[in-house]
Order: sequence, then structure tokens, then C-alpha cells
Amino acid sequence: MRLATFILLIISFTLLGETKMERFAIIVGANNGGKERVLLKFAHSDAKSIDRVLVELGGIKESERILLLEPSTEKLDNSFSEIKKEIDKAKNLGKQTQILFYYSGHSDEEGLLLGRDHFSYKNLKTKLKALESDVQITILDSCSSGAMIRQKGGQWQPSFLSDNSSLVQGHAILTSSSSNEVAQESDKIGGSFFTHYMISGLRGAADTTQDKKVTLNEAYQYAFHKTLERTEATNGGAQHPNYDFQLAGSGDLVLTDLRDTSSVLYFPESLSGRFFIRDSNSVLVAEIDKIANKKLFFGLESGVYKITWDNLGIYKMGVFNLKRKDTLLVDSKHFVIQEGEKTVSRGDGEIQIVPLSVGLIPGISMNSMTDKPTLNYLSYSLFVDDGYALKGVSIGSLGSIKDGWVEGVQTSALFNIAHGEFTGVQISSIFNFVDNDFTGVQIGALFNSTKELDGVQIAIVNNSTDFNGSQIGVVNNSKDGDGLQIGVVNKASKVDGIQIGVVNIADDSYFSLGLINIMKKGRFNISAVLDDRKDGFIEIAHGGSYWHTIYILGTNFENMNILNFGFGLGGHIPLNSSISIDLDVIDYNKVDIDKNFTDNDWDIQHSVGRFKIGYKLLPNLSIVASALLHVVVQPGDRDTPDGFSGWLVKDGKNDKDITEVYLYPGFQFSFQLFD
Repeated sequence: MRLATFILLIISFTLLGETKMERFAIIVGANNGGKERVLLKFAHSDAKSIDRVLVELGGIKESERILLLEPSTEKLDNSFSEIKKEIDKAKNLGKQTQILFYYSGHSDEEGLLLGRDHFSYKNLKTKLKALESDVQITILDSCSSGAMIRQKGGQWQPSFLSDNSSLVQGHAILTSSSSNEVAQESDKIGGSFFTHYMISGLRGAADTTQDKKVTLNEAYQYAFHKTLERTEATNGGAQHPNYDFQLAGSGDLVLTDLRDTSSVLYFPESLSGRFFIRDSNSVLVAEIDKIANKKLFFGLESGVYKITWDNLGIYKMGVFNLKRKDTLLVDSKHFVIQEGEKTVSRGDGEIQIVPLSVGLIPGISMNSMTDKPTLNYLSYSLFVDDGYALKGVSIGSLGSIKDGWVEGVQTSALFNIAHGEFTGVQISSIFNFVDNDFTGVQIGALFNSTKELDGVQIAIVNNSTDFNGSQIGVVNNSKDGDGLQIGVVNKASKVDGIQIGVVNIADDSYFSLGLINIMKKGRFNISAVLDDRKDGFIEIAHGGSYWHTIYILGTNFENMNILNFGFGLGGHIPLNSSISIDLDVIDYNKVDIDKNFTDNDWDIQHSVGRFKIGYKLLPNLSIVASALLHVVVQPGDRDTPDGFSGWLVKDGKNDKDITEVYLYPGFQFSFQLFD
């Protein structure tokens, strides 16, 4: 009857299904085309750049693409076999599938040149067809790659919109050159012309309809015209990208979607000219020709970017700190002419450079000698150090207040305040406050606060709008986070990283380790469990997508005076929509309620390693079988553990001062609700 009570926890739910699109990719970069070919410089970086844009904006999961650098033909063959397994899994779940194959490197009229190996176009077509994906997209950036397209040339066919209602099959081939042309790369742009403009197009430059989506047609047209324009006067001669589209369906095939991207630069209608975007390492990321009276949205990873604006031969430069999940306006007032000046523009008028400011009396310093906002390289105040902007070090005996931007170190005995963007370090004994975006390290004994954090906060209480880095304190709070939170209480809406604390609160988190994990979009399940020792208990597990905390409470059906309780941690591995594996470690405790609390065996350590396999019968009901490995550590004068049938690893010889160790297997069976 008691066992039947546990089984009564089973509840039936309705199974809901939905057809989805799953995208896969094989991305190859090969600088070495054999001894007779010049060694390329940028095939690897081109492949990595394509990989990034497809993961960021193209709907391809990192786990569903393969990136190969200098592969042999054997490795390339193996990659097709690996991706075939993943495509089959998706098709078995009723999903439509797309495969994108990209190659940057040497080739000839017959195929791809991989070092000493040759991978023919015929073989490539056969491999792609054997994947049996609904759609195959091939992008070849190599010499004579147009030979893969049949001689009569490509033909435009109605393509399709990649939504759940489309049932389409076909292929699309894009090549960087015709069958008798060379594909060229450039030191100036740090890559090949074709891939350079393809990436710029996919990130938004090719979005002629301004709907924040880039279609196959738009990407090809943009890459074609820009590649031809830039190669007409090169030593290698004009380079004509080619195509072969054979896609049946309706609408346009969307390659990238900026609507859900984490970070976007917004170029308003008022801007026009050519824009060169470089990352924090001064690597050219993209090149955009912006047309007046048209807005442009450009998707990028979060980070600091330097943008050079060529406006009819007048060159201006601006630095933009693009935060995660932010749409940042590229405003003309954020650019300055690239010529040496004594003043710079930050959108607040002219700034007077005062290299050194010293203040010994409150309100009076070298900064107060001008009506203009000041830029200091070194400033010190006996009381509160003030000023507008800082590019260096600010020291305030009591505090430091900057009304504008800071690049450097702001330190004081009590507090630091900055109202503009901050890049550097803030150190104080009480609190640090930045009323803008912060990049660097905040260290305050009591409190740190900023809007966008890209770095580290260390204090009793840390607060930010979003963070990319670490928050370390007693209480950590952020809207969204990408990194690490360590504290007693951690709170965030979404964490693409790790939370470690007593209480972790989030809408969603990759990994949360704590006594209490409250996840709005996380995992939660309740199980009725019976094991081979006739212990029965209720188990609750909750946490993020792949990690969870476990609580157990139950009894023994042969001795109802025994109360079992425990705590554990575990990992969750979904194999498919129905089958999953859990790996758990649990600490068990046993209490005899007939005994006084202090008379129970608190000096016995009982831990269990558990391997679980679950099968989902219904959307909210699973049946679970578990293999256990018990480890019991106790004084040598105690009785053999209940249910022991295994190995005495260390004999205590009935001596209470000698520790003995038991190791023995077990099993569990359970019904699991939810999750």
C-alpha cells in the first residue's frame, strides 16, 4: 500500500508537437594548396569569421557546425559523416534541415586543393546530396570555383522562406569567381574580397529591404557588386562571383536575422559614406557603403569598435562600446576628425585639456580656472577631486567625481562617481558609482553600481544592468549576465555563464550551483523513488538547463521510524527529446526518530554516486532507472551498513579510532514529474 502511494503520483499530460527548422554547417579554411601554390594568409581567418556570423546571426548552434582548418580529405570525409548523424536526428524529430558548406582556400578546375590532397567538385556534390538535407547551400571562395557550376550558368529559381510551414528541397551554390578566374585576398582588408563583403552583407549591409533580415539573394548581389568593384583595378583582374540557385518554394531564403541578435549598430538615415569597422585588436571586421535616407542595422558581437567614416574624403573616427543585447546609435556627433587637435568632441562641446589639476581647497582647483569642461591626465584633491573627463589617474583624499568619461584609474578614500563612460579601475573603501557603461574593475568595500559592466565588480553589494565578466560579493544583481556570479545571493534575468551561491535567482542560467536555485525557465522535477534497500522517498531537483540541486526526504518501508534526508548536485545530459542521462552525487543522512537527536550516528558519512537514465513517456512524465555506487565512511566499531553487499575497502578492526570504508552497488527505480 505504501508503494502504491508513490505510484499514485503519476499524471497524464497532452503531448504537443511543432515542426522546426534546424541548420547545420561545415566550414573549411585551408591556406596550403600544395607545393606549387603560394601559401595564403587569410583562409583561416575568413573561415572563422564566417563561423562567427553564422552562429551569431544565422541560427546555427555551435554544437551543430564543424570548423576545419587545414583538413585532410579524410577529415573532411569524416565531417560529412558526423553532420549526417545530426541531420538524421533532426529529421527523425520531424524537423526540416539545412546544410551550409563554406570553403576558403585554393582550388582548380577540378576541385578543392587541401595541401597534397585533392577533393573533387564531383565528390563534394555527392557528399552534400548524401546528407539528404532539405536545402544545401555551398559557398566557395577559391580560384576557378565557378567550375563547380555547370557551364550554362546558374539560374534563379523561386526560393523559400525558412519558416515552419515551408516544405522545400533544393540547392544553392555561390562561388567567388568564374571558372577561369583567380580569387583574390588583400593585406589591406585582412582577408579575401569575396568573403569580406559576404560577411559585411550578412551582418546587415546587404539588407536592402530594411527588414533586419538578409536573404540569399541580397547577400549574393551585395558580394557580387562589391567584389567586382574592388577587384577591377587589381593585379589579379576583375573577379566575377557566380551562382547556381535551384530552390523550389515560395518567398526568400533568409540567411541571417538581426531581429534576435544580441548587439546591433544602428546607422540612421542622416548618415552616408563609407564606414570601416575595426575591433579592439584593430582587425577590420566590416566595410559598409551607407546610402543617405536609408537606415541600416548591422549585427556584431558585443565589444569596443573603432569606426572610421570616409565622408567625401573627410575622414573621421569614433569609438563605440557595443554592449550585449544593445542597439547602439551611430551618431555623427560621436566622430572626430582624424587630425591632431588640442580639444576633442564627446558630444558635449569642446573639452579643454588641463594635463595636471591640483586642488587643496574645496571647489578650487586648476579645473576651475576655465568655463569649459576639462580633460585631466593627472588630478589630485585634498578633499573631493572633480572635473569633467579623465585620461589617466584621479586621486581624491575623500572622494572623486567626474561628470564625463573616464579612461584610467579613479581612486579615493571614501567614494568614486563618474557620470560618463568609464574604462579602467575604480577603487574606494565605501562605494563606486558609474552612471553609464563600465569596462574594467570596480573594487569597493560596500557597494558597486554601473549600467553595462564589461569586467569585474568586487564588493559586499554589486549591481549592474548587464554584465560581461564577474560579480563577486555577498549580493550580486544584474538584469542579464555573461560570465560569473559568486555570492550568498545571486540574481539575474538571464545568465550565460555560472552562478555560485547559497541562493541563485534567474529566469535562465547555464550553470547554477547553490542550496536554492530559483529558475523561471530552468528545470524542475519531483520524483517518487524506491531503491533496493526498500527505502522510499520524494526527490526534488531544480536548476538550469544542464545542472541541478537535489533534495531528498523519505523513510524505510521495513522500519518507518527511520527518516532519510539528503542533499546533492548533478548534471543533466539530454540525448534527444525522449531520453536523458543524469550524473549525480548525493550525501545521505539517516535519523531514527525514536532516539534523541544527539544519539544518532552523525559521524557516519554516506555518499552515493548515481547514474540515471530517463525515458519520457509523456511531456511531463518520465520513467527512470538508476545505478548507484554507495560509499560509507564510519568509525570501525559501528555495524555493517544496511544492505551492504560489496567491498570492505578499509577495515576498522572494531576500533572506534580507526576509520573503515565500505563500497557497494545499488539501484533505484522512480517516476518523475515535470522537467
